Amino acid sequence: MAVKGGEEQPALNQARNYFALSPEGGRVAFAETEGEAMVLTIASLVDGQTLNTFPLTDRTAELRHVAWLPDAKNLVYISVDREGGKTLWLQPLDGHTPRKLAALGDEGISDFALSPDGKKFAVAQGSWRHDAVLMKGLR
Repeated sequence: MAVKGGEEQPALNQARNYFALSPEGGRVAFAETEGEAMVLTIASLVDGQTLNTFPLTDRTAELRHVAWLPDAKNLVYISVDREGGKTLWLQPLDGHTPRKLAALGDEGISDFALSPDGKKFAVAQGSWRHDAVLMKGLR
């Protein structure tokens, strides 16, 4: 939708997961399935066309929590392998091989964020524990 208002228009015509808008606002990165594997896709917000796709290093992993670095030349994402192990990766958009930044263990991740300069990251991570409690005689 234009900033000045008007008719809204879809930028992408299918459901996608884990969106991240580029710093300049003209591109979007997201996870999508290609065959049996997940890929990291970059698309134009102007026309919805795919600009590039990057396969995950582990073709059986799932991609989650995508973020752009401030330079708009690199993305970071978290992959989750079959055993639940999580890894933070740096994907250069020039096509170079992704680089492993950190092993994040197998605890669940509920949120991920980069610092404004892109040099640090934060992860909200842990196990969710729920207890059922029966209370009687409340007045």
